[in-house]
Amino acid sequence: MQGQRLGLILLLVSVFLFIEALDRMDWWDQKDKEYERECLPNNNPQPDAELCAKLQNEANSRMRIFSAVLFSSIIISLVGLSYVLPAGSDYPRNPPGGRF
Repeated sequence: MQGQRLGLILLLVSVFLFIEALDRMDWWDQKDKEYERECLPNNNPQPDAELCAKLQNEANSRMRIFSAVLFSSIIISLVGLSYVLPAGSDYPRNPPGGRF
């Protein structure tokens, strides 16, 4: 019973982390679009190299944060599921009917 409670808590935490990952994705996307707008030759014929380097570093930093939050959400949800799902020597069972 204690393991199932811990599993449910971990699943709730993973849901909140997933929601945060969606926010972080938008946060990263804003900086990535700003980089594209300011630094790609088809949008800006003469981009500022210093500004572009700064924007690219910021976009990469935000992408790493987004990836870490999303990865944490996935790992915590898998650990939570391992606590919630049944385990024991009964599994895997043969299908009913005795054909196998």
